[in-house]
Amino acid sequence: MNFSRAFTLATDEKLSVGRVQTPTLAMLVERELAIRAFVPEEYLEILATFEGETGRYRGTWFDPATKEDGGRRLPKDGAAAAAIVARVKAGAAAIESVESKTRRVPPPLLFDLTELQRHANRLLGWSAKKTLEVAQRLYEEKKAITYPRTDSRHLSRDVAATLPRVIRALEPAWGKLFAKGTGEKPLGGRYVDDAKVSDHHAIVPTPTAPRDLDREEQALYDLVVRRLLAAWHDDHVAATTTVVTAVGSTAGEPPRVVDRFRSSGTMVVEAGWKAVEPEPASRKKDDDGEEAELPPGLARGQREKVVDVASVERKTRPPKRFTDATLLTAMETAGKTLDEKELADAMKENGLGTPATRAEILETLLTRGYAERTGKAFSATEKGIRLIALVPDSVKSPALTGRWEAELARLQKGDGRLDTFMKGIEAYVTEVVGEAFRSGPRSGRASGTGTGTPAGIVPAGSCQA
Repeated sequence: MNFSRAFTLATDEKLSVGRVQTPTLAMLVERELAIRAFVPEEYLEILATFEGETGRYRGTWFDPATKEDGGRRLPKDGAAAAAIVARVKAGAAAIESVESKTRRVPPPLLFDLTELQRHANRLLGWSAKKTLEVAQRLYEEKKAITYPRTDSRHLSRDVAATLPRVIRALEPAWGKLFAKGTGEKPLGGRYVDDAKVSDHHAIVPTPTAPRDLDREEQALYDLVVRRLLAAWHDDHVAATTTVVTAVGSTAGEPPRVVDRFRSSGTMVVEAGWKAVEPEPASRKKDDDGEEAELPPGLARGQREKVVDVASVERKTRPPKRFTDATLLTAMETAGKTLDEKELADAMKENGLGTPATRAEILETLLTRGYAERTGKAFSATEKGIRLIALVPDSVKSPALTGRWEAELARLQKGDGRLDTFMKGIEAYVTEVVGEAFRSGPRSGRASGTGTGTPAGIVPAGSCQA
């Protein structure tokens, strides 16, 4: 309250400062300035198409001795790229190595509000605020889901005991997605843990089969149902294969030059829970040389024919703007970037804000003109950038919230003194308010009362908060 008044009066611009909204805005501003300062760099990549007994595939040239960016970038002048293209066209290709890794991904935890908002943003393109509004309707009016403003992704044993009733209610409409044992086999400790449930458990459907859901309500209810059903499904298993194809020059004097191309692709071995809850369809990445379709049966030593090889112009890309999903994640994990372990521990459960307040914080930044949303993307406005430039580092860092949370946790345990804590708050407020008028645009104003502090604002050196 003091900071909002101080920076408003010191700048003649209505400004608001908050211990959650300002660090959140600072993340947006930092990203915005990085995007504005970004200067794209042009470079070349070399793509080749190979063909053998098992079919065609593409690969991207790389230098094994260069770690940065996978060793794929070549100077834009084209001399080095042209030399490689000429060698490869005249060279003999063979598969040098084939490496496959199998990755098992267990079914995801149940939804808390933040994860539901992230998921709805990714799949439906909804804002965090819209997801909360629809979830509230499903809870309050349709009695279709449990309390949505929760920060837990687990169930208590008592709630888990009601799941057979929930599954029976879902079976007529959703039975085709049931795994063997759905509703009959109890969920394990990954999902049921009394110690990880605070005031409210994870979001799940209720035993009441909903009727008359509108399109938006049905879409969100669908996400909640699928997330619960996924818990009884097997792991998702995928095999990632990386192939290195070596092309050796056949012309010229020794030493013989070898150029290497990397190809990679992912094959689903077992769909598991993703048959119930598929991820958003992602574009193929073979234009970037990162992931391509690979034919079966590729093996070390197989000779390949070079069908085509060419250099491709590329540009480095600026940092991506935040979306509701990525900004919610940044808020949730802000405390993990702190250096002091105690401060990080104080915030690790909630980060900046809580699941119930984060959507409101994002909307506050929008309505107060500090940020704007274009499609899914958030960006900081000029007003937001000015505010972050004005406030001290401590105000825009999650460390301030972390420090207070840590001290309040000690007070709750009886390990600290309330009067000492409050005196520290008073001293801090006094310091920042004084600095606002010493460094603000109006600090040297000729009109009014010179350098005096406006009425109602605590002057530097005062002991009041």
